[in-house]
Amino acid sequence: MAEKQLSVAGALTLRLLKEHPSPIVTTYDLGVEILKLYLAREYSGQKIKKLSSPLPERSSISRYRNALMELGILEERRGLPADTYILPSSPHQDDMNLACGIDPFCYVSHLSAMAYHGLTDRFSKTLFLTTLPSTPWRKRAEEKMHRDLGDALEKFREIHFPTPTRHTLSAIGRQPVNTHVSKYADAGAYVHLSDRPTRVSSIGRTFLDMLRQADLCGGMIHVVRVFESTASTYLPLIVSEIDRHGTAIDKVRAGYILDERCGIHDARVEQWHTLAQRGGSRVLDASAPFWPEFSEKWCLSINTNL
Repeated sequence: MAEKQLSVAGALTLRLLKEHPSPIVTTYDLGVEILKLYLAREYSGQKIKKLSSPLPERSSISRYRNALMELGILEERRGLPADTYILPSSPHQDDMNLACGIDPFCYVSHLSAMAYHGLTDRFSKTLFLTTLPSTPWRKRAEEKMHRDLGDALEKFREIHFPTPTRHTLSAIGRQPVNTHVSKYADAGAYVHLSDRPTRVSSIGRTFLDMLRQADLCGGMIHVVRVFESTASTYLPLIVSEIDRHGTAIDKVRAGYILDERCGIHDARVEQWHTLAQRGGSRVLDASAPFWPEFSEKWCLSINTNL
């Protein structure tokens, strides 16, 4: 009996259905998988048939993509970037999962993260994301290529296969997206969800983001109310995050809210008081102008109606 062999399209189908974690497949993803199959010449113990050359041509990406679309393994979807495709068999089709598949270094943040963590009962029609600026994004993409391809990276470059593409999302289909670009969007800012391919800012980072961009978190009045109702529950996470990653003004704002609004007294929070600057123009709400009403202790203009 002749040994059963797989076509490249058949092997790609099995690999995507069994191993691909995201509902999104990019042309970069396809290139990685195609090259790996050409180099291995087999998948899961079955040989790949009709491989006439040691390496694929660049045009093979579009050829195999079209074959996968004819089989219904991949689909195009209006409103997504041109180099991204849907894996309709994936159970993770909501916008958060799609966004994290399109941009492998973004994460759900601000009001969307607040809602995920149960910190707010507000429902936002906009999905809030955070991603890296272009230069560190490209550095992370280079690191990802080394992880994905290892010793095959040189061959990947040799055949001019596409590298990861950075997309600043403004919408996913009809879902508006607000993408915040931040140099603070490091890997420690978010957590990977165990039950889906989504990244969400950690609880500590979510509280820090409330102080930095209150306008993306329902406004400063809402932020203060969230602190008042939940900060005691998450105090160790909040204080640790702000102590490690917060700037001086972040710590002063947090100190004022935790101390004077929440009535929380913590030794590390008290240390932040040394960062207060008399005679300055620091404000509680970064998006609003200076007001004459201020906190004497924290030397902070309370420039919103609390």
